Amino acid sequence: MTRLNVILLAIIATFLCFACSNPEVENEIRQLESKKVELEGQIQALQVQVDSLQKENKKMQDKLSALDMN
Repeated sequence: MTRLNVILLAIIATFLCFACSNPEVENEIRQLESKKVELEGQIQALQVQVDSLQKENKKMQDKLSALDMN
């Protein structure tokens, strides 16, 4: 069993070395990381908007409850 693990690790390491030595792959990785950071920023901005809208919704619900005649 351990020999199989060593062989699998060797194969994985070989593929990683080839992937890391390929300039096109490295460039694509950098582009994808940049896009990821950009999307994370957009998610954070949208989360701020969602939080703000939820607070506004809560205020409106409280006002409507206060106006309820029942």
